[in-house]
Amino acid sequence: MEPGPAHRASFVRLASETTDHAYQAKHYLVLIEGEMREAITFHLEGMAEDGEALPEPSGPGVYVELTAA
Repeated sequence: MEPGPAHRASFVRLASETTDHAYQAKHYLVLIEGEMREAITFHLEGMAEDGEALPEPSGPGVYVELTAA
């Protein structure tokens, strides 16, 4: 493509789409992390209700706090 107004318009359109995709990806990662935290909390609460021993926190993962019910 020859440099000129059409080339600049294509670049601007691509840059805005890339920025939008990055925003959407970050947004979904935040949503997914929230869902994961809820799932882990639900699982640990179920273990506690069943009288099972809770595992010790380990690894580089996400930690959740259980509140006494």
